[in-house]
Amino acid sequence: MMRVGDLPRRDVPVVTHGDPQLADVSPRALVLDAEGRPQHWQENGQRLAVHIAQESESLRHVYSALLDVPQGVLVRVTAEGHYAGTVDSALLSDALNRHQELHRND
Repeated sequence: MMRVGDLPRRDVPVVTHGDPQLADVSPRALVLDAEGRPQHWQENGQRLAVHIAQESESLRHVYSALLDVPQGVLVRVTAEGHYAGTVDSALLSDALNRHQELHRND
């Protein structure tokens, strides 16, 4: 079974909490703490909740979770909770298509 950690990394703009650039984020950036853990999304002056996908989670779980995420993006984190990229439906679709092509003749 494929897991989040098997996906290629896809990054988004990030800023560190307390960074002066935080006030100028447009349109959206992920805010990390000093240790690199996701805190919230900053979008047009508003804080938005972060929805997490652990690298150990199955893609089945992630597909389901994406249905409930208003931003359409899950933040991928390591076992220690550090930012490791993002997951969206386009990335999942690309990864599953490649997986099917590789295993078509198995």
